[in-house]
Amino acid sequence: MKNRFKKLSVNVKAAKQIASNPAVCDILENWTSTRKLLISMQCQEDHKKEKERRFTLQEKIASLSIFKQSPKGYRFLRFFLFCLLSKH
Repeated sequence: MKNRFKKLSVNVKAAKQIASNPAVCDILENWTSTRKLLISMQCQEDHKKEKERRFTLQEKIASLSIFKQSPKGYRFLRFFLFCLLSKH
């Protein structure tokens, strides 16, 4: 249990260092809202099992717009890169 908390505290410290980096802040400011949404969705849903994931309305709309543009590309992103919505 203590090891788990130590690992979590190390991860939090690393995330704070990255978030406070001015270069990272400049990059994040230039991103579109959809890109920011996809990245935040990965941070929230990555550690969960597929059936445990819950998505907000904005995340569902962004996923659907990607699917409507290219269903084949959406499948590629879902299987290899991102935690996106599935039919199940």
